[in-house]
Amino acid sequence: MGITLDRRSLIQASLGLTGGLALLRGAPSAAAGRPSPTASSTEEPRPWWELGLMADPIMESQLLHFLAGTYSAQSDISEVLDTATRIVAGDDWSWPNEWVSTADRIRAMGDVSLSRRHSISAGNAYLRAANYYRAALIHH
Repeated sequence: MGITLDRRSLIQASLGLTGGLALLRGAPSAAAGRPSPTASSTEEPRPWWELGLMADPIMESQLLHFLAGTYSAQSDISEVLDTATRIVAGDDWSWPNEWVSTADRIRAMGDVSLSRRHSISAGNAYLRAANYYRAALIHH
């Protein structure tokens, strides 16, 4: 009697576990009648679209645009966030250089997939790489 795990069930289980742990972490403070840390804060919560990752609000908007590309497989959340963490505020060439670096890495992954005859994986990587090359053109 073997157990078969697929990616979807593993992700669903981890999300359920994460949500359950989050509820448990918040339960003691609510049960003790203590206000949550956000309830005592006097500052306005920032809107959801202000990520706080980029110093320039226009470039942060562009970053959000590339994060939104995950819906159509044009980008990957981890790749976009990893690239964003390497961008240096105030360095005009940091944005394009980091996006080209990410695009080159993903294109190389596509080349490896294609050489192994994994055409779908190669196509997915090439799509993301093309989107990241396009991201490099945004700043200049």
